[in-house]
Amino acid sequence: MKRTIIILAVLLATAPSVFSRTESDQTTAILQKTAEILKGIHTASYDYSREMYYEPTDSFYYSKKYFHCLECENPADTARNALMVEDDSKGNFYRAYDGEYTYYPEQDKYISKSIPTGFNGIKIVKPPFFNFATSLVDYFLSPNPKLQLELEDGGDYWIIDGKIREFQLIAFFGKPYQMPSLPYPTSHFRLRIQKSTHLPDRISYLMGHPQQRWVDECSNVSLNPFPAESFSVADHIPDLPEPDGQEKSARTLLKEQFAKISGQPAPSDTLLVSDRTTLSLSQHIGHPIFLMFTSTNCGPCITSYPVINSFVKDYADKGLHVLGVMREADSQIEAIERYKQKHNLEFPLMRDNNHFHEYFSLGITPVFVLIDRDGIVRNAYSGFDIIQPEKTEKKLRAMIEEAL
Repeated sequence: MKRTIIILAVLLATAPSVFSRTESDQTTAILQKTAEILKGIHTASYDYSREMYYEPTDSFYYSKKYFHCLECENPADTARNALMVEDDSKGNFYRAYDGEYTYYPEQDKYISKSIPTGFNGIKIVKPPFFNFATSLVDYFLSPNPKLQLELEDGGDYWIIDGKIREFQLIAFFGKPYQMPSLPYPTSHFRLRIQKSTHLPDRISYLMGHPQQRWVDECSNVSLNPFPAESFSVADHIPDLPEPDGQEKSARTLLKEQFAKISGQPAPSDTLLVSDRTTLSLSQHIGHPIFLMFTSTNCGPCITSYPVINSFVKDYADKGLHVLGVMREADSQIEAIERYKQKHNLEFPLMRDNNHFHEYFSLGITPVFVLIDRDGIVRNAYSGFDIIQPEKTEKKLRAMIEEAL
């Protein structure tokens, strides 16, 4: 009996410190102190970055963006969504939420607005940083048998790692919300709290279907810099007209762009390839080029890859060169290489340079472009039928064979 007790004690001593909230006085005390401070934040001004990883375990982000945010509490909203205005890294208006509508610029010509709708009265609008942190801390403090917490001491900060086993993915849009997703996923949140201030400055979480990891990190924080009662989102929205319903659709604009570039020499930009070499279309003069524009969040793109791989083999003897361009220009090149390997792409995958992709596809994916042996754009096609992929394959093969 004694031997069993000793072995059990050793096992418990070496086990990871995973526990529910009620089993850890230290974790509870940290969260309660942080919750108290967060509830004293009525307005905030700060910079933040958002990193996005294609898979939860990836080490390299495929996108990193920077924003400046003005955040204001909104007690009248029963869903607990805060008011906000966000600018991008260049100081341009990015989006806003006024308690009813989200606002965002469309091609810098007008302001679009929409009511973000969801189930059970939740408005699906991504919360600003402190709104998110407050809801997450409250959730961690709520008795929940489906929640496990792990506390890590990082020296100057604590990390509270929360794993939530629910029927569907938990996301925060003010209140916690079950996102439509694969059944029985594990929602995973990591909250970094600075010991000197008891304020969170980093949140890592899973989002989307399939789940990706997003990391928001906050800096240059000014707390309660303006009175909440006088804050108006409208004061920060550019003076641009709202759409009148006569705007051209994305498909129409893309069709016009195809007509504009058809018969023109393809640009000779040099792009970085996922294997860290460089490549320019001008290097392929003398060969027809099948150029695919793709992105990490494009489902039809993934469906198309086996078909595009078949082009590499089927037209190799006719000199066709197949190339791919990833839309996410701010991605780490290692992330693009991992994406290429994950989907078994048999053609070079390049990273966009912020305008090459726009020239051909206006940011839409997937788009396929055929360039002849002289470097002249001859044809283009957008979209991929995920229900009947053979239909799109037939069209793309006809486009290729016409140029061979």
